[in-house]
Amino acid sequence: MKILVFGGTFWDVFIYGNEPHKAEILEMPGGSGLNIAYGLFKQGFEVHFYSNVGSDWRGEEIKRILADDKFDISHIRAISDAKTGHHIAFNDKPIAVDRGANKERIEMPVVEEAEVCIINTEIPRETILDALKIPAKLTVVDLGPRPIISPEEIKNACDNELLILGTEIECNSGCHVTKLGSRGALVKDKLIPSDARIYPYKVGAGDAFDIVLITLYLRTRDILFSARSAVEASQKMVREVKGAFSKAKALKSLI
Repeated sequence: MKILVFGGTFWDVFIYGNEPHKAEILEMPGGSGLNIAYGLFKQGFEVHFYSNVGSDWRGEEIKRILADDKFDISHIRAISDAKTGHHIAFNDKPIAVDRGANKERIEMPVVEEAEVCIINTEIPRETILDALKIPAKLTVVDLGPRPIISPEEIKNACDNELLILGTEIECNSGCHVTKLGSRGALVKDKLIPSDARIYPYKVGAGDAFDIVLITLYLRTRDILFSARSAVEASQKMVREVKGAFSKAKALKSLI
């Protein structure tokens, strides 16, 4: 199945610890768009990822890591005189984000129809609106991490079957699936509960949730089953796996 993904690409830095000489520092590719695209690729889908990086070592390193794993990097554009997006988290709390090349409009592909189109909001609003116009059997929009477009605007701009995801604040009751963090998820009026415990590695939990939900929904068209599995998988990730990209890599095959 061919999937188009439009989203952000970042270089992630995760710092753990409270003493300088006892700190753990992890660096890896990131960005919700890239994490979701990579996670779906690892699940066996044909993924075409559209994003921007800068003409710098971070952008080149991201593309090298992805290419070494046979991920298609042909639609990741390096923009001259721009910096690759940069995200820094301290003890799993984001403390600095430079969107860099993600501020620039993404070039749209020429396609008659896509099977699935996935959009996340680390990219310019103009690109989101462009991607919503692509004819597809299913368009999935995650309103996070920058809620710059409302569910109502999405529904008005897109004629495809829609699946809108987001947090309570982002959704304002307009999503098909609402992510509730440690409380689980809401599918319309149906609560899919988690164990309500706070675990240490929460960055990237929403991306892991999306990967599992989308994979299983495409396979089964059972949104309740897909959401329940996504809650269980993301809960396991926040207990055990540091880093958002690491979570996308660690998810077991669902296909």
